Amino acid sequence: HKDELLEKVKDPLTYEGSYPGARWVDMEPVVQGDLQNVQHQCGCEQQCFNRLISHGCRCWDFDRSSRSCRLYSRCNPGRNTHDAMRLQPGWWARELHSNWQFSAGA
Repeated sequence: HKDELLEKVKDPLTYEGSYPGARWVDMEPVVQGDLQNVQHQCGCEQQCFNRLISHGCRCWDFDRSSRSCRLYSRCNPGRNTHDAMRLQPGWWARELHSNWQFSAGA
């Protein structure tokens, strides 16, 4: 299975940190980060982005069949991204990628 996953995500830039057909394994969950009735993977990503500052969300995975969205604060602690994932049909995993700048309001 690992070879199949490596083939799918051998070039992370292909999906820009998105991994269709995969989910995170043994990651650090965000507090209250197990969300139900999320309609689409884009909604799951929005939930993670909304919790970027408040909960430290950095990545997520989404199960289409159950509409379950799980949010994580650490995506691949000390591991290669491929080792931190498992092939799972019907799932979608993603890391939030960007350089973020925040400023405190006066």
